[in-house]
Amino acid sequence: MFTRPGRARGPKTEVASRPCQVSLTGRAATLPEGGSSGSSERPILGDARTPDGTRVVLFQDTWLLHILNPASGHAELEPHLASVLQVLELPDHREPERWPERERYFKRGVGPTEWLMVVVDFEDEPARIVTAFGYGHGRTPEGWKP
Repeated sequence: MFTRPGRARGPKTEVASRPCQVSLTGRAATLPEGGSSGSSERPILGDARTPDGTRVVLFQDTWLLHILNPASGHAELEPHLASVLQVLELPDHREPERWPERERYFKRGVGPTEWLMVVVDFEDEPARIVTAFGYGHGRTPEGWKP
């Protein structure tokens, strides 16, 4: 399993045996833009914890203006909001992203395609989802082992 540089890992977490603890807030829970500093508040649409216990949030504007953007996003994910958050709690595969402090989470059999991929940025606290989309079309994530 991938370990982000500069971050200690605790003991292996057995997540398959416990229920998923995602939260769809549905309310205007907010954090200042850019983590704990800044003045512009961003509503949080939902949050989840990674197997390492890190809290990850999904900002409302990321979901609506980026992930579901009809011109350049992945509108097919609209009915899969809960699945996007569950990918983080119970991933089938994880791997580093090409950007520093980012990681890809994959879950098979959820979402609009064979795999659902969610990219998380850990640079600020709380960590945040930066994108999500159906992955596969006949491919599996590199390095995935059943």
